[in-house]
Parts: sequence; structure tokens; C-alpha cells
Amino acid sequence: MGKALKRQPLNNKVNFDFTYEGDPSNNPKPTLITGDAVKQYDFGELDCIGISQAILFKGDVYLKDQYDIVEFAKGFNKDVVLIDGNLTIENRINADCPVIFVVTGDLRCDVLETDEPLDGLIKGNIYAKYAIVHHNSGNIFICEGQAITPYFFSDDDRQWIFPNKDSIAINYEGRCDGRFKADYMPKDFKKSMVYEVFDRSYNFDRFINVVESGKNPIREFELTTKEVNAEKKRKLTEYITNKLDDVKSGKTNELEISCKLKSIPKEVFECTTLEVLNLANNNIKKIPTTIKKLKNLRVLNVKNNYGIDIDAICELENLEELNISGNAPRYGGGTEKFVLPLQLGKLKKLKKLALGGGHFENQEVLGQLENLEELTVFYGNLTSGDFNATMYVTPYIKPLKSLTKIIVDEKILSKETKKEIEKVFGHLELKMWVSK
Repeated sequence: MGKALKRQPLNNKVNFDFTYEGDPSNNPKPTLITGDAVKQYDFGELDCIGISQAILFKGDVYLKDQYDIVEFAKGFNKDVVLIDGNLTIENRINADCPVIFVVTGDLRCDVLETDEPLDGLIKGNIYAKYAIVHHNSGNIFICEGQAITPYFFSDDDRQWIFPNKDSIAINYEGRCDGRFKADYMPKDFKKSMVYEVFDRSYNFDRFINVVESGKNPIREFELTTKEVNAEKKRKLTEYITNKLDDVKSGKTNELEISCKLKSIPKEVFECTTLEVLNLANNNIKKIPTTIKKLKNLRVLNVKNNYGIDIDAICELENLEELNISGNAPRYGGGTEKFVLPLQLGKLKKLKKLALGGGHFENQEVLGQLENLEELTVFYGNLTSGDFNATMYVTPYIKPLKSLTKIIVDEKILSKETKKEIEKVFGHLELKMWVSK
């Protein structure tokens, strides 16, 4: 990206009144429910712990402290508290609350810190000044809605609570399970957090103390990981759009996109005048059937898209040159194979083919390319036990009458293999190149 951009720290967009209004004396009376009375409630993922009894509060509950829940549980000698309504706790909820509580509505509190042994299920949303989400194998805490909070901390490791899109999301350990997109990763902390927060080690309570003092805990700094990725995506979109515009305007009939794409942009298939398409060195997993719209396509390069499914190319009836090298799922080893399409023979106009770079299946289809003139075989193997790849295409390409040129990597050929190739294909132009 060049020199990193500078910007002002994120501003909290989550803004709601944290003034608590309620009276514990107005709470509904708790009752013990069992059997069918318990079964009428949906416990979601908590069903796995087998809830058969619970202390039920039918209506909204307002508490001064989480320890009030613990006292209710002790009074009934049960560890499941079910609130059929909303729950408000003026203070912090954390691992010091060793009960399982289920709330059919929303949870509202100052600080929610999920850690072992805290278990719970919130069917609605969580409203908190701070949500600190830890994952531990010994606890389950789930929110089926969102955590609507100015600051959301998580290790992003198999979590069951997700931030509102306007929350400032902080991944405090750097692990990434892909559950949410963080605004700040650990590598951002030193440059992004004010000194009081990032003083030797990052600390939740220090962060909270800075916020409570009225100071912004986040200072001006370079773009975060999330913003860097967004900027890359924006530039990639712009890059592809400009390329496509050149084709659509008639400026060119060739298109090259090599930027780690995971799929081919659908707009490519609207460029029906394309004659040359180079998609080498991406991460494309499958060529869609819509490629058949490119009826004028003569040259296609999908080199180094490991594991790509190329079955759809068999509909490109005007294709003359094809490079499918370097696409075996495990390049240079392993047992997975790149599968040549059984309908490859439909490419009646194909004159040049490049393949290699791993294990192959269905190499017999090469014998169907009746108009093939030039074959390039890169470092690789075609189901054999060694890497003398050309020896294993021999039975299939030998009958091809149009074949006039074979290009192989001299570096991987033994003396015996060279002699065999020269013996079998002595009537052809045989070019030996040396890979680096």
C-alpha cells in the first residue's frame, strides 16, 4: 500500500442511556419449574447440558448486583435461573456468577465478561458499556442477538457473542476464527492505545478506567488491520473495474488479472469480445459454466490456481491455447491429484497446451486433442512414482498426428529418460528448457 495512511481514532457510534431505573422489590416472585414447564422454553445450544429444572422469573428482573442471582440459586439449591423477560444488572457480570442463567429478552449491564464457569443464553440483545468475550472449553455463553456496546473485546476463538456493526471491536489475543472483523489487533495496540492503556501490557480494567475518566483510550495512528484490508479490497475492485472498462470500451480484447482472486468476477463473463484471458497466480477454486459466454476466447491461462475445477472450459469451442500447469492441490508432493476434464477432447481447435506441476488423473484425454500442435510439460508427475513427467504422457500423445513440438524441463530428466524421449519423438521438434 506504500506509506500507511493516517487517520483519527474511531468514534463510538453506539450511544444509549446507561441510566438505570428499576426497583428490585418489584421483581416477579421466583418459582421452581420442572418437566413440561421447562420443555416449553427453547434453550438453544444450552440443550446440550440437559436442563430439567430451573428457577423461573416470569417478567422483567432488575438487580443491583450479580450476586443476587447467586442467592436465588442457593435458595432453591439449583444452578439454572430462567428469566422470561429482560434482565438488568447495575454492575458487572463475570465468572464470579457461577450459575447458568437464561434470558428470553435483553440483558443490560455495565460490564459483561464471559469466562469459565459463567454459562448463559441471551435470546435478545446485550446492552453493556463493555463486553469482554473469552472462549473457554469449560463454559458456554451465547447471545442470539447482538452485543450493542461501545467497546467489544474478544479473542475471536469459537465465540458465541457478536458485536453490533457500530461497536469498536478489539481482538485482544490475535487469534482469528473469522467470527468477527476486528478494528484493532494486538499489533495495533502499541501505536493505537494511549499510554495509560498500553503501559507494558494491555489490560481491560485500565482501558475501562481511561474511558470512565472521560479520556479517549484510542489515539491517532496508522490504519488498523481491518482498514488495511478494506483499503486493499477497494483498490482491488478499482483495479479490476479499470481492466474491465478497457475491454468493454474496445481498447483491448485481452484481460489479465493476477491478484489472489478466490473467484472470477461475474463482470468478466459480460466481456464477450475477450480473446485472451490470463488468470494465472490466483486462488480460484472453480471456473463457472458462465465462461461459455466468452465465445471469442482463444487463449486461457489459469496457471497456479491450486485445486481449480476446470470442467467448464470444455465449452470454449474456439480455444486455441490453454495453460493449466501448477494446479495440483499439493504442488510438489502429497497424493491429491489434478483431474483433467473427461470432455477435454471437445476443444477441437486447441493447438497449444501446458500442464504439469503435480499428480494428474485422466491423462488419457490428451489423446483426444486431435489438433494439438505444441505440448509443454512442466515439473510434475502424471501418476508415476518419479518426476519424469513426459514418460507418462507418451502413450496418449504419441498417436497425435498434428503434434509437432514438445517442450520439457531438462533439469528433471534423467539421461535414460532423455534418450527415450528422443527415441519416441525424434520426428518432432523437441525443446529442452532448464527451470530455475
